[in-house]
Amino acid sequence: MPAKKPTKKLSESFVISQYFGFTDIKLPQVNKDDVLAAEKIRKYDSDFLDENLPPVEEHIAHLRMVNTEKMLEKPLPLFHYFEGSPRGPHRKIRAKKDENHIHLHIIGSPKSISESILIKTAIAILKNHGHKGLHVSMCNVGDEDIQKNFNKELTSYLRSHVNSMSATCREVFKKGSHSLIACNSLSEDILANTPDPVTFLNDGHCSHLGQVVDFLEGHEIPYEINKNILGNPHYSTDTVFTIIDEKTGEIVATGTRYNHLARKAGYKKDIPSASVHIKLSSKNKPVKKHPPYTEPKFYLIHIGQEAKNKSLMVIDSLREVGIPVYQSLGRDKLSTQMQIAQKKNFTHLIIMGHKEAIENGVIVRNMHNYEQDFVAINALPAYLKKIK
Repeated sequence: MPAKKPTKKLSESFVISQYFGFTDIKLPQVNKDDVLAAEKIRKYDSDFLDENLPPVEEHIAHLRMVNTEKMLEKPLPLFHYFEGSPRGPHRKIRAKKDENHIHLHIIGSPKSISESILIKTAIAILKNHGHKGLHVSMCNVGDEDIQKNFNKELTSYLRSHVNSMSATCREVFKKGSHSLIACNSLSEDILANTPDPVTFLNDGHCSHLGQVVDFLEGHEIPYEINKNILGNPHYSTDTVFTIIDEKTGEIVATGTRYNHLARKAGYKKDIPSASVHIKLSSKNKPVKKHPPYTEPKFYLIHIGQEAKNKSLMVIDSLREVGIPVYQSLGRDKLSTQMQIAQKKNFTHLIIMGHKEAIENGVIVRNMHNYEQDFVAINALPAYLKKIK
């Protein structure tokens, strides 16, 4: 008998991410061209000081790989998962041995569902590694034009208080306003009166922020709007957030949109993108082993924003019992979703519209005989298990 090929051992974090639609990609490596592109983008002589956010070179390396391997020719959005810290000429210090870095990216969608999926997936991974009492601290910093107006006012405000700063703060201020806010060494009095980027937002960005808030409230995820969560000035746009372990006060994940980075890095157009970076300590072992992700037999169809947000609740409840579902949360049109359903051999559709979302249920339709039942979300796992 021929020897069996060795199988790759999948991490629990990746298995969890698969249930939310992510696929494993190779770890992007930063090259000299990425570093040069980053140097042209940087606004300050020194780099931005925040160890919780990946440097701009690493995001550029990911976008380069997406472009080189023609991933954008596939149906968008793309859900990417990779582990580790990208190596290259930009990293002078190696990542800590007792930390595992996980990156989730959603490429090609400007919609708020991207942030919702990233937050939901990150929290599921963190909880499975023993983190409890997680809450989200977030803000919306708008697009490049909005940021210019905000940064002008922020810098002016900080300059007016420079004589009240410590020598350390004045030195950090040379690296830019964002670095000074991120360094956690400013006095509470100065921080309390900094300008609020939310007040600079237009209607579109306010609506985007409101949709993320609706998701957090609908899923009962504790959150706060924090005007001092500004992201990375070299690439962050729109939603920026941190996930904090309330017990330790530690930032365990950071997320941001980077909608305009592709064009800044020399590509012809913007690629709307969002990501979250998760730090897992080796001390936090997985508390639960998930069944391997298999090809889904069920397809979750959503109709409307409320159903889209609540669909994540359905996906998460099914993940807990090891039932994978195919979803197209990055798409809006019902016709597109139905076309996908026709191409793939799903045994059942799980349909959630506005009415079902309000009633906390779904319609399960048998694709062989077209019989269907209304099923409450909390009863859905048991219902689908009987089908399997």
